[in-house]
Amino acid sequence: MRLWANCELPFAPKPFPTLQREKNAMSIRPKLNLGIVCFLMLSSNIVLAEDQPELKLTPTALDFKNIVVKETSAEKTLTLKNTGKAELKSLRITLAGDHKSDFAKADTSTCGNTLAAGESCKINLTFTPKAEGARWATLTVSSNAPSSPTEIVIKGTGIVLRPAVKLSPTALDFKNQPVKETSAEKTLTLKNTGKAELSSLRITLAGEHKSDFARLDTSTCEKTLAAGESCKINITFTPKAEGARSATLTVTSNAASSPTEILIKGTGIILQPAVKLSPTTLDFKNIVVKETSAEKTLTLKNTGKAELKSLRITLAGEHKSDFAKADTSTCEKTLAAGESCKINITFTPKAEGARSATLTVTSNAASSPDEIVLKGTGIVHRPAVKLSPTTLDFKDIAVKETSAEKSITLKNTGKAELSNIRVKIDGPHKSDFAQADTSTCEKTLAAGESCKINLTFTPKAEGAREATLTVTSNAPSSPDEILLKGTGVIYRPAVQLTPATLDFKTQTVKETSREQTLTLKNTGQAELSNIRLKIDGDHKRDFYRLNSSTCEKTLAAGANCKIKITFTPKAAEARQATLSITSTALSSPDDIILKGTGVEDKEPDTTPKAQLKPTSLDFGNHALNASSDIQTVTLKNGGAGGLRNLSFTIEGANKDDFGTPSSTCKKTLAARDACTVDIIFTPTAAGVREATLTVISNATSSPNTVTLTGIGVPDDQPIVRLMPTSLSFKRQTVFEASAEEIVTLTNDGLVDLTNIDITVEGDHPDDFARQASSTCGETLFAGETCDINLTFTPMEEGTREATLIVASNAISSPDTVTLKGVGKAPAIPYPSLGNAIATDAEGNLIETQVKFWGGVSIAVEDENGELKGGEFQTALDVKPSQVFIVDGVISAIPRQQVDQQADTLVVGFYVVEKDQEGNLILNNDSASAENCDITLLSKAGIGSGFYRKIRNETVCDDSFEEDIEVGDDFFEEGAEGVCVPGVEEYFKGWDGNPVELEAYETVSLTDTVMLTDENDRAIYKGPFGGMGHICIYFGYRLPDGTLVYNGEQPINIRIRE
Repeated sequence: MRLWANCELPFAPKPFPTLQREKNAMSIRPKLNLGIVCFLMLSSNIVLAEDQPELKLTPTALDFKNIVVKETSAEKTLTLKNTGKAELKSLRITLAGDHKSDFAKADTSTCGNTLAAGESCKINLTFTPKAEGARWATLTVSSNAPSSPTEIVIKGTGIVLRPAVKLSPTALDFKNQPVKETSAEKTLTLKNTGKAELSSLRITLAGEHKSDFARLDTSTCEKTLAAGESCKINITFTPKAEGARSATLTVTSNAASSPTEILIKGTGIILQPAVKLSPTTLDFKNIVVKETSAEKTLTLKNTGKAELKSLRITLAGEHKSDFAKADTSTCEKTLAAGESCKINITFTPKAEGARSATLTVTSNAASSPDEIVLKGTGIVHRPAVKLSPTTLDFKDIAVKETSAEKSITLKNTGKAELSNIRVKIDGPHKSDFAQADTSTCEKTLAAGESCKINLTFTPKAEGAREATLTVTSNAPSSPDEILLKGTGVIYRPAVQLTPATLDFKTQTVKETSREQTLTLKNTGQAELSNIRLKIDGDHKRDFYRLNSSTCEKTLAAGANCKIKITFTPKAAEARQATLSITSTALSSPDDIILKGTGVEDKEPDTTPKAQLKPTSLDFGNHALNASSDIQTVTLKNGGAGGLRNLSFTIEGANKDDFGTPSSTCKKTLAARDACTVDIIFTPTAAGVREATLTVISNATSSPNTVTLTGIGVPDDQPIVRLMPTSLSFKRQTVFEASAEEIVTLTNDGLVDLTNIDITVEGDHPDDFARQASSTCGETLFAGETCDINLTFTPMEEGTREATLIVASNAISSPDTVTLKGVGKAPAIPYPSLGNAIATDAEGNLIETQVKFWGGVSIAVEDENGELKGGEFQTALDVKPSQVFIVDGVISAIPRQQVDQQADTLVVGFYVVEKDQEGNLILNNDSASAENCDITLLSKAGIGSGFYRKIRNETVCDDSFEEDIEVGDDFFEEGAEGVCVPGVEEYFKGWDGNPVELEAYETVSLTDTVMLTDENDRAIYKGPFGGMGHICIYFGYRLPDGTLVYNGEQPINIRIRE
């Protein structure tokens, strides 16, 4: 048999030097450094090396750290584990080393002589150091493990506990303390921060000023102090002299740091008084000469620590007699430390101008004497005149017609009465202006009061007219003047034709085109008359004016009419004629070209069409050589063919001020496509700068243009920017104010914007009002912004327009913002009764925009049992016993009538159902305006109508010469006339003519009322016994005799079973 078969060895085989036999097994462990070891299985009783026991100790070292000498530590544990495959035997644990006796194996250890494979046991050790310092030993475990013996180091440190002193704070400062006065206590804390008792404690004071400091009985430190404990050392300071004082506090003990010292210090001071006067100056401002001011108060305070004595207060100076110490002063000869007193002073100037004196306070204070200045100004009250506005402009008024009144307000802004007032008009056209009787200014005007100078303008000739209104008075500024101006105009008609040319383009020969419309507008101020239309020219028969045209022989000022034309070419060529309009306008005759082209066969339109939007750009105000924001022009091809050969140029006198930094337009533009051109403005000179963007193409309209404008503003000028440039209000109920909208005024310049004057002008200036919340004044500093707050209160329904004008010292002045809004009808719970009928004092019909709403309703009870109206109607049938309610509203009152006192009118005339013979009188059996025919009254045999008047008492009227009975509930017979019992109303005879409705001053629920934008009328509530028909009118009459009422549509009530 080969022992080393298949083993490759670097040497000749030799017997192993060590054989360990255990019973029937042999473990062979060569002590050789071989790359490969081969084991020969001699028999089944030979044990391989991996079947041996193996010992493992954890941890590999044991440190008990610090333990007090001769005190035993807590146990620490070593774990012994048999990590081998065989039983661990012959276990023996020993300690060795210089300090082995400091360490001991505890009885709680669990290791015996043997330990099965995979099992563990515990070796528990304690440490009892016999001396101070590092202590160590070696623990050895011997066994049958191949690694035996196994050793680990055990160590620890023996320590000896000592006390330690900590004083806090590390210094004690009593700061300032009056000499010979004892301070409040201050405390030092002594703490034993060591581990042993602090003993032999002794606390002493030393140093030059040790007697200034004292340790108090309240201190808690004694001769010993346990470890970790604290005690208090309480000290006071009683300086014996002025100046810095110090001592040393020493603590001796058994601590290693002993003695421990800290510095104790303080400053001895001597207390003194100190004066503080507030305020430091007393200014009485303006006081009328020889009048005494209200008291002003000086506060004198002793801010020192000692009593202020020998106090004396005096006045000196040139005007000392103008000032006086009041009896209400509280300062006396002494003042305790920290206390205050009052010195009350009055000022009675003896002359006009600045007045001053010095108040002096002498005392025992180091700062004495202490002084302050007293001052004030003596004034003499004078009147002062303020006239507003500073110019009165009546604008355009027809020659020899008198304007509405305009007012100048004269205000006395001074402090004395304005007297000897005289108002005079002078100048080249003084006779054109007149002071109205409604003026309220008299010969005197109290301080702060105002009066009105009401003026009218009646131009005697055409053109600008001026005069000067002069106010003389006792004011220093007298005479005060303002300019009166206006323009006399002669109203004439004027023709405006749009469009300027009618082009029918191409039209098939002998076929009639679609109609085109020409608008003729009278833009003048007088009626356009003698209008005559005529078509002339070579091809006049190709053009035809349709009968649907609306133009007649006259056209009112501001009105327009339509002229409708068709084109029927008689030949295939260009055809042209002239429409001539003759009239009373100065421009007559006014002509426009009618043109078109006849074609044999109308082919599909493939022509391009260049459309530019917008057609003008306004860049507003900009600083010189500063670029504006970009604005964009859109070019659209609205035709069916392509735009070609496109080119864009800027031309004109200031073309270099405008640029095109970018564009999406190319040389061509497809049908229905669009492109954009960006424009920028950089002014090179001051003033208005203009140029034209010209677009050339193959379109028939070429060249197409856009007007470019802007204003260059020098650096020494303000720059106005208004945002937005147009302001549109939401739809607003008539006579109701909208929410505020804001126009922002910004001064983008480097200098102040001054002389700012903000007004609203245009077609409807009264509809737009500037609010008090506006922040713009007469001046706006460079770079600043202010708000112009506006509201919209439409006076009528429909579109309302005006212009906000901002005048200033800017080069662009006046700058404007377009204002626009739409008035809508108010939400009124009654049906409309249509427009009003109005007459003047002589009964002549006059125009009015006043509107009426109203109706009648059967009364219904609400949840509180009160009678309320239900659905209101303009006409209603009721039974004699039914309670009905009649209400109305008057709205759209003209602005000039609002706030006027007026007499209100309620007229209800009654037509009986049948006459005395039983014949039906009414024209209609239902509630209807037909029954309001005034002639029906005579059929009743009464002879005249009657109307109801309302007073605060029952009145009998003797206007009838004989007694009349019309129904049981309507009239009673009476020898004195006709009465109505138990109600506050009576009846008056009436012939049906509204002008004859006399005594309007009593026709009101409250005699007279003040007209408002919307006037509610509670007309009637109750039943009506008589059978028949009631017609109700209501309205108002002004003091000048103007009568306004619902004449078109009365409220109708038919009473029947």
